[in-house]
Amino acid sequence: TVAGRDLTASDVLAFIQEYAQPARIRGPVEILIRNKQVLHEAEKLGLLPAPLDIEKVISDIREEIATQNRMRHSTVHLTLNGLLESQGRTLEEFKDSLQIRAEAARLKLLGSALSDEALAQEYENNQADYLIIKCSHILLAYDSERPYNPKDVTVEQKEAIHKISEEVEKLLQEDNDYPLVALPVFEKLVRTYTSCPSRVWKGDIGYTANTPALAPFLPPMAYNLDFLHDDANRAYSPISARFALLLPEFLPTVRALRDGEVSKPIETSYGIHIFRRDEARYPTHWQAIRGLLYDHRRQRLTLELDQKLQEKYPVKYYWEILKKEED
Repeated sequence: TVAGRDLTASDVLAFIQEYAQPARIRGPVEILIRNKQVLHEAEKLGLLPAPLDIEKVISDIREEIATQNRMRHSTVHLTLNGLLESQGRTLEEFKDSLQIRAEAARLKLLGSALSDEALAQEYENNQADYLIIKCSHILLAYDSERPYNPKDVTVEQKEAIHKISEEVEKLLQEDNDYPLVALPVFEKLVRTYTSCPSRVWKGDIGYTANTPALAPFLPPMAYNLDFLHDDANRAYSPISARFALLLPEFLPTVRALRDGEVSKPIETSYGIHIFRRDEARYPTHWQAIRGLLYDHRRQRLTLELDQKLQEKYPVKYYWEILKKEED
């Protein structure tokens, strides 16, 4: 029972079948309940979605798919119509689905909380989350022939790399401003020591950010990224944005540096890295990342709204009936 209205086992099973979800009942039930609570609240406040509200949700979904396409290394671009066709559904059926109607109702309930003024304030309050950092690095790889796919690394190989690391660090410390190191000095050591293919770009690994979601907004680099052997995360992004996904040590290290400063040697599964933070900046204006700000704020406010409605409209479950219906 949701807000005094019965939600039957047949309703739940129909919802699961509509979205082709596995028959693990509790998850789909919770989604269905949240959708019903939102629509009930919208009905009480006279804010049930109109056709234009439904079109806004569809537009957001299309933009999200377009963003995913930009982040994928693939000649195959997904479309909403194509995805629906693969599920045997039409666009009109999708627009009339409970999930879309509930999402449109959420947007109406959130109202001005997603206005441009609110997004500008969101950026001002959380600007540090959107810092973009340009980096260079030296990689002293355990396996120089396969720097990002080492095989059977021996203790002797590791000891040899540690000795080279100490040598490089001493050379860096010769710079009068250490730990600030002039870029030409760092680039010279890159040419001599690094095992990373970024050697041809003087160790430049491009821009990264606090969140992988910023990848489409980073300045692009026409570098071949195939050497990173990371098909699961093959995204449109510079090498350093990929490092943010692959190396948990990377982002905390470069965030803590000043512009022009080099890190202490950092050991990873590939070998020993020395990073240089070349520069850091913020997007020129909040509108440059408006879509990302909108998504972040909408996701957070949606979660808060759903939690509020769960408290406002208690739910009584009859799992035994649902289980019997499922069987």
